[in-house]
Amino acid sequence: MPESQSGPVIFAAGTLMPVSSPPIQDGAVLVREGRIEAVGPLSEVGRENPDAEVRFFPNYTMTPGAVNAHAHLGFRHEDAPEGGAFSGWLGRLIERLPEKEAWTAEAASESAREAVEAGTTYMAESSPYGECLPQLAESGMAGTVFAEFFPHEIGTPEQAVEFIVGKARGLQEGLPERVNARVSVHSPYTVDPESARLAARRTRELGWTLAIHLSESPEEVEFIRDGTGGLADIFGSNEWGGVGVSPVRYARDVELLASETIAAHLATAVSDEDMEVLSQTGVAAAHCPRSNEFLGCGVSPVPRMIERGIRVGMGT
Repeated sequence: MPESQSGPVIFAAGTLMPVSSPPIQDGAVLVREGRIEAVGPLSEVGRENPDAEVRFFPNYTMTPGAVNAHAHLGFRHEDAPEGGAFSGWLGRLIERLPEKEAWTAEAASESAREAVEAGTTYMAESSPYGECLPQLAESGMAGTVFAEFFPHEIGTPEQAVEFIVGKARGLQEGLPERVNARVSVHSPYTVDPESARLAARRTRELGWTLAIHLSESPEEVEFIRDGTGGLADIFGSNEWGGVGVSPVRYARDVELLASETIAAHLATAVSDEDMEVLSQTGVAAAHCPRSNEFLGCGVSPVPRMIERGIRVGMGT
């Protein structure tokens, strides 16, 4: 929020929605040096801060900025392949990767602009090797860019993890305080178990949040459990497909699940046992209903998550 040259500003509206408490009629927010110092009725906040400039919008409702818990700025709807089965969509996306560099920056800038116009003030953005960090930083939003890495493109698990941690640190240099760079273990079917385990351990040592796409599609469930299906057709056989457990339990076994982890999607075949694992490990979930519908991936069991005390945020 801006602040006038002369000092603090009170922003007030006909209705203020604190979210964590009931709505306030003629509510006000006091901002000093870019930070919120007080929230309450305009009469009270104004009385306690008589020297503050007041900007009152009586016909409007004021809410906190929206938080997007999972996004890919580099993919606008019109740039992504048509929906359908997840593995088919992913295959078409992989085919388009050679041309992706030509439109990623423009797409990310446009997506960031649309997010700001929609009221988003914080975004958890995931992109390959953090490529969309400049656009997030330039947008004015606060947020975290999770740099996705793909170990088969880099080297050994140790080399891959050190590379992506170094990449995130490098991206962090020169950033405004409102933006940071962290690591994403892209998914259970693109990152091998040892790289996933090492990344989880390394990021926890650093006190970093970690992101992962998890239990997003029926094909992911089939691939991790049985080693078959559409994703097996794309990625071939490997030593971690067909381990006989769900993606959630696999992620637990390779130490990916912890209170510092954001698991995006959780849209397919999340059993009661999986729910218990998520609850016990303290994972946060990013619910992405529009994406799940577009790809026919299912509906995330959000009510059950909330009942189990799992933190849930909305993503796109």
